Amino acid sequence: AMDAQPASAARWREAKRSAAFFARFQTAEAAREDGDLPRALSAYRAAFAEEPAGLDPVLRISWASALMDSGDLEAAERELRRALAARPDHPDALRALAQLLVRTGRTAEAEQIAARGPAEVQAAIAPARADALRQRAAESEARGDRAAAKRDLREAIALSPNNPWVRLDLARILRAEGDGLEADALLDGLRLTHPDLPEVAMAQAFALADAERWLDVLYELE
Repeated sequence: AMDAQPASAARWREAKRSAAFFARFQTAEAAREDGDLPRALSAYRAAFAEEPAGLDPVLRISWASALMDSGDLEAAERELRRALAARPDHPDALRALAQLLVRTGRTAEAEQIAARGPAEVQAAIAPARADALRQRAAESEARGDRAAAKRDLREAIALSPNNPWVRLDLARILRAEGDGLEADALLDGLRLTHPDLPEVAMAQAFALADAERWLDVLYELE
């Protein structure tokens, strides 16, 4: 009976530790849902500082997502890798890490990570890859290398065909080179298939302004 008492006390302490963790974790989740990122981060940090034994490592993904939202990508990557060390094939962790790697310019590694997951994980990084290509295209154009910029923008469109800003960037290069027909077609087609998306309308208005079609600009912005 005496031997049972320490074991019982240990179980009781662990139960209290688990209850405290989940109370803090739920506080963090609620704060994040309310848009209070500093409070969410503080609660996540307090929760994981006293995590109970046997905790599901996948719970770290929520903390990592909040860290990404705050711009602390290094800490977010650390938590995602810890989750994947315990659950190597978890799709949410794979998706989040792949997106983070694309965001930090490590596209090749992102593709390797995404390849470990289902098709949805690979599809999830396509918009982030398109954004990275768009940034690289802007750098190429700034150096005067329009050919490289066009290659990257066309690849970005293939990855994220409904992104109006990638199409606008390519349209501007094409118009500067005298190819107004293809420049117009890039956004006209998207406007037809997505007539109710405000971003598409805004990008189309910019494209029309580039072409000095002022009446059409006013029509788009009505």
